[in-house]
Amino acid sequence: MQQATLSVQTKTITVQDTVGPTITVTPDTITLEAGSPSPDLLDGVTTDDGSTVTTTGSVDTSTPGTYVITYNSVDAQGNAAAPVTRTYIIQDTTDPVLTVPADVTLEFPADTTPANTGFATATDNALPAPTVTFSDVSVPGTGNIIEVITRTWTATDATGNSVSADQTITVQDTVGPTIHSYT
Repeated sequence: MQQATLSVQTKTITVQDTVGPTITVTPDTITLEAGSPSPDLLDGVTTDDGSTVTTTGSVDTSTPGTYVITYNSVDAQGNAAAPVTRTYIIQDTTDPVLTVPADVTLEFPADTTPANTGFATATDNALPAPTVTFSDVSVPGTGNIIEVITRTWTATDATGNSVSADQTITVQDTVGPTIHSYT
C-alpha cells in the first residue's frame, strides 16, 4: 500500500483597496434667482461608498454670476476620488422695488428740486443697490396752476432690470398780490 503524502501550504491573500470613491452630483448645474436662500451645497451629492464629501468654493446668492463648487472625497484607505464640479448660476430677472415720494402741491415761487419734493428710493434682490434717476416733463397750468411737473423716477439694477413710477408736482399761485399804498 502506498502512503499518501499530505502537504499543507499556507497562502496569505491581501486585498488592497486602491480605488477612490466615485462622487455623483445631481444635477450638475443649478440656476437660482438672486436673493434666494443660500443653497445646501451637498444636496444631491453622494459617493458610492458613503465617504464624506468636502467642498471647495462658495455661492453668494446676493450677487448674480456663475459659481463653481468642487467636490472631493477620500475613503477610509486614503484613496481620493476624482474631483467633480457643480455650477451655480445666480441670475437676477426681478425688477427693483421703487418707492416714489408723494405728489406735492407747492406755492409759487417754488423750489421743485428733489431736495424739496422728496427723493425716490429703491431696493433690489441683488447687490449692488439699484441706481435711481429722474426726468421731468413740465406743462403749463391754467387758472391758479402755474405748472404741473411729471417727475418720472427710474430704478435700474446692475443686470439692467428697471422700473419707473411718476410723482406729480403742482405749482400754484393762490396768494393775491400785496397792494402798497404810497401817500
